Amino acid sequence: MNVVFVVTSFWAYGELLIAKAFADRIKEDGNNVLFIIPPSHEKSLSNLFNYVMLIPNSRNINKIIFQTVQEEFAPDLVILSDFLNYFFADRHYGITTEDLDVFKCKIATFDNFDWNLKRTSMDTYGYISDIPKKVSVESYGDRIIACPLGTPTLAKKEGEHRFSLFSMPDYANQKQKLKLRKEYADKYSIDKKIILVSNAKWQENYIQNEKIDKFIELANLIFHQILMRLAETEIVISIGEKNGNSRRYPQYITLDSMPSNEFDRYVQMSDLYIGRNITSTSMIRIALSGIPCVNIENSRVSLCEEDLNKLSEFTGIDIKNIDKIYRFMMFPVGWYEFLKPLMDGNPYSEIVKRCELFDVESTFDVIQDLLYNEQTKVDLQNRISNMNTMLEQLQAPSDIIKLIVQK
Repeated sequence: MNVVFVVTSFWAYGELLIAKAFADRIKEDGNNVLFIIPPSHEKSLSNLFNYVMLIPNSRNINKIIFQTVQEEFAPDLVILSDFLNYFFADRHYGITTEDLDVFKCKIATFDNFDWNLKRTSMDTYGYISDIPKKVSVESYGDRIIACPLGTPTLAKKEGEHRFSLFSMPDYANQKQKLKLRKEYADKYSIDKKIILVSNAKWQENYIQNEKIDKFIELANLIFHQILMRLAETEIVISIGEKNGNSRRYPQYITLDSMPSNEFDRYVQMSDLYIGRNITSTSMIRIALSGIPCVNIENSRVSLCEEDLNKLSEFTGIDIKNIDKIYRFMMFPVGWYEFLKPLMDGNPYSEIVKRCELFDVESTFDVIQDLLYNEQTKVDLQNRISNMNTMLEQLQAPSDIIKLIVQK
């Protein structure tokens, strides 16, 4: 079969990674794959898949691109990655839902957040967004849900297909880990634990609002103070961070963004991964491999005087009352209430430890437990093994596309 993937998010790579993971497997089974992507993703696809590029702010040209793909590639299926980002594509590329009519085949979509779960709201930067009222996932055909972000054990509904986002990578291979630690021994002490942190570029771009800016500034301050305190005894490697290395904290190391194969080497060396986005595809891949993961999030909307005093003492900065504090599982956007149904009852929540930003001492206790408590490590590996067993029982990508096309 001929399958086209339409990727429209130019600022984040998670959407592309999900499509690539799916495309890799259907290509291995003999299907032909073509990507339609923003220019920003060209390097990520070079030498991997055939692709054509969208032209920003050029609806007429992009409509011609769609028409050309239909005529020359003749797809049996077009998969949007994902429908929510495609809904906003008119702002950046001028293309709309109606423009998909040029494809004379079935349309499907990756439903990355299990859209039909019961939700009270989409909370964005602490405000309620009206996007759920504007978007209907049913308008985009069958829904392909990547697990374990989507709960793998939920009963299948009509038009819904769950698949395992990743086959378990062997990041936790102890022989390979030791080999890499020796290879990098001149940079990183072989006897210390390595904590890896990665920073996505999109997390630095957020709406400009004085109240929100103050909260994000505070959240970033506390997060980096946590990392620097960890660097007193462990090696902390922060990838994609702008700040230079600190003489006061020589074990807090910042590195520029790097190619995925080099990033994988750092992952394999690591004893723990810390992130601030529960939906991160990188964290999903790392967690399933057996490396302990921690997501720093916030469930509070206010801080009492005692909290402020503790935080002031911890940071060494007088922290006064903050006008706006909002919940988040995906920093800095928020999405606490929106993602809560996705995490409730999901065994993925038992693999990634979710720690509270403002409960600093509790967060340290969790991290130390994951690094040094052997029974905790055994229990975690058992949960990961159970999760991978669940994922292995899901539909294979090639079976999913056959089912959709033959409906």
